[in-house]
Amino acid sequence: MSRAGRVAGLLGLSAVAGGIAALFGNHTAVELAVLSTLVVVGELLELRPVGRAPLPLSFAVVVVLVRAGTPREVVVCAICAQVFSLFVRDGAGRLRAHTVVAAERITETLAAGAAYRVVIQALSGENATATVLGALCAAAIAQILVADVLVLARDRT
Repeated sequence: MSRAGRVAGLLGLSAVAGGIAALFGNHTAVELAVLSTLVVVGELLELRPVGRAPLPLSFAVVVVLVRAGTPREVVVCAICAQVFSLFVRDGAGRLRAHTVVAAERITETLAAGAAYRVVIQALSGENATATVLGALCAAAIAQILVADVLVLARDRT
């Protein structure tokens, strides 16, 4: 199946999951289903700066995801998105390499979530807009730092 076919199938599954969640009145689940789908689609598009780790579009969606969900929901969404992304990525027969990438992305998401929560907790009571913006910046930077450290560790071995 082509990449476009896999993405279309994934979008269809997401629409069904979101529809079921909406029927039960769980709007948070709908939002998380949409964000998880966008993470998977974002895994297909990445920037490749010279001498740096690839920066997938999913990094931007993860920053939104850590703001939208609780820590537990973020972990569940990250794991589900990466499991689905195993099926969407090109290169059948490269399951081991794709699994390593999925584990790296989950680690980067956890780092983003942790950075966001630390800043929110540390600056509670301050200007709410500035606190949230600072926390979102910390989450984005954490993902990039973890990605760079993982690439450095992989290159050294």
